[in-house]
Amino acid sequence: MGQITLERIPHDKQVAVHSLHALGYSTRKIAQSVDISTNVVCKITHEIPSNLDDIDTFKKGLLLRQYGIAQRATNYITDDKLDKMNALQLMTINAIGIDKARDMEGANRPVFNVVTVVNGLEKRLNDLSAQKSALLALESQQSNVVS
Repeated sequence: MGQITLERIPHDKQVAVHSLHALGYSTRKIAQSVDISTNVVCKITHEIPSNLDDIDTFKKGLLLRQYGIAQRATNYITDDKLDKMNALQLMTINAIGIDKARDMEGANRPVFNVVTVVNGLEKRLNDLSAQKSALLALESQQSNVVS
């Protein structure tokens, strides 16, 4: 097997490899997406330092592309097409639409109140301290009975 050289791999493909790798894609999926071999993907991720500015630019481009695709898909859904769908298809579209709208509003994020958590931990700590005291007292009583 010949030695892999990276001079012929365009910079944008190298940035794409680093970006997809940073996003957690598998080597095989990256190779398929960027149209290079898995060996080249491994060589790029292990031997070429990533340029964070290039990666951020690439990620923003991916995000914009996804928004563009979503917009086209939304525009493609017409009243006539909705009228021809069965109940399951309509409910699926409805559920996905509501879920994504709630994501954009931030409503799907869990409510996390630090004060409530701290108060709960303090109560639990007090309960555990009381249990510890009771166990120590019981242990002391048992020691006195045995002696």
